[in-house]
Amino acid sequence: MLPSDTGSGPVFPPLRTGYTAPWPRLSSHRVTEAKTRRNLLIGCGVLGCLGMLMVGGLITGVGVWHVVGQTAEFGEDHPHAVQISEVRSVYHARQMQERLEVMGVESEISAVRDAEGAGLWYVVLAGATDDPAAVRETRQLLQNTHQLDGLELVNWYDLAVRVVDQEIGGIEEQALVVANTPHVGSDVVEVVQRYPYSNVFNVERLTVYLSPGEGESLSRYGTFLNVVGSDLPRGTTRNLILGQTLAWSEAILTDNLYGDRVTLNVLKLKPDHGIEGDVADYYSQRILDTGRYTTELVDPFDVMGTERLIGNKVTIEPRAGTFRVYVILVDPTGGWVYFSQSTEKTDEELKEVLALIGRSNGMFEYSEFYNTFHTIPDVRKAGDSFLGFNMDRLRSAYARNKGNKQWAKQCVGHWSANGFFHNTESGAWSFGIFDLLTSTAAGATYDLYGDTTTGNKVLEVYGASGWVVNEQRWNKRTYKTYQWPNEVNFRQGRYICMVNNAMDSGWLKQEGLVARANSMQLESAGGYASR
Repeated sequence: MLPSDTGSGPVFPPLRTGYTAPWPRLSSHRVTEAKTRRNLLIGCGVLGCLGMLMVGGLITGVGVWHVVGQTAEFGEDHPHAVQISEVRSVYHARQMQERLEVMGVESEISAVRDAEGAGLWYVVLAGATDDPAAVRETRQLLQNTHQLDGLELVNWYDLAVRVVDQEIGGIEEQALVVANTPHVGSDVVEVVQRYPYSNVFNVERLTVYLSPGEGESLSRYGTFLNVVGSDLPRGTTRNLILGQTLAWSEAILTDNLYGDRVTLNVLKLKPDHGIEGDVADYYSQRILDTGRYTTELVDPFDVMGTERLIGNKVTIEPRAGTFRVYVILVDPTGGWVYFSQSTEKTDEELKEVLALIGRSNGMFEYSEFYNTFHTIPDVRKAGDSFLGFNMDRLRSAYARNKGNKQWAKQCVGHWSANGFFHNTESGAWSFGIFDLLTSTAAGATYDLYGDTTTGNKVLEVYGASGWVVNEQRWNKRTYKTYQWPNEVNFRQGRYICMVNNAMDSGWLKQEGLVARANSMQLESAGGYASR
């Protein structure tokens, strides 16, 4: 049973506004000076990028898209170039290219196959030349003028065997999948719509929670909370927020060129949330009450977007010379709360991001979210309740944790996601997916994974062959050990999918797991039954 911390509204002492211990005050400026950034682009989403790809055209034989004015094409005649980035999605690569164009940097995109397998990387290149000295100068110029770090020098002859002719193969990746609105409740939809959208960002991570209703126990969230982490402000726990909200979410947005991160929590408060007094002051005080810090500052902070958000910036110094800064903002109705933090962005840069709230369809503008979130069924099975959803971009650490298996390496750079549910009779269950973007990549990766499995049984799911993974389970009620289905996994379209009984708390039978797998929207609006 999880401890319950519902935040029933105790009266807090007056907020220590402007307080600092008898040590030097923190300057009103940030401790470290951030890199100069270009303005946020609120241009094309993925559909706009699709149009731009068509305008840019495909270059015969090498799969390259050019910015207008590109003078040299990366290839045998100009084999040296600067690699600015590599990403899995052609639409993400195009967004970066648009941003570079605004910065005055001419670039091109080359589609490069994984060293082994069918997955693709889209490599963003600049400064193609036949002069090795010139390409080094280009890299130095990009570093000095635009503060672009981590730039690599690449050679055509190292990549040529892996470059894909996209004009012949076509762009298999679909911008947005076809699906009905997931059955998650209007509160969850409203929360994810509240996020800022800019094509400067990618979604590194997102978790959204549907908070328990009246009389619902927090114990049903046990597996969800154990599997998924959080980075809430100090003094604020997930159990506390689950008790105060109708729904809430935490996301990490990553700058697609510079790597800067912004963590943003969006809370839709219950009408009877139990917080007394000013909401921003309440959460600010909770941060300060977590310790006695060398520096403790609370300064007014406001953002003008589609509406004025008002609150506080809280600065603490947990260790000498190490500062944590949290922004807490509340909308004019008092029903929406935003927590924000970034170790790399200035106050003004953060305000630019937060001012985008309400100017778009939020997370639904990000293809990586849209295409994973819309795998959730639009119709739930009897007794099932939706608890929440989580998505993450997989880094190289994931492959290392899997022993650097080839199937795991082909997942790196893609997004994984999980949906969490509770059934009144069978307990907790969840689904997991890897979005490999194309059927070709998903098929090749799943085949590699299948070669590593032993002792699993083949079954039919979603009209194709999948695997059921059994485990020995001890039933505390019957005092017996059972061979029980723990997971059903399969591949459908661009997705590799798993439907699981959650640890020891889920007791769906095999047919129950398969039924829920068939209800998922895997490039099929309404699921398998609607195909």
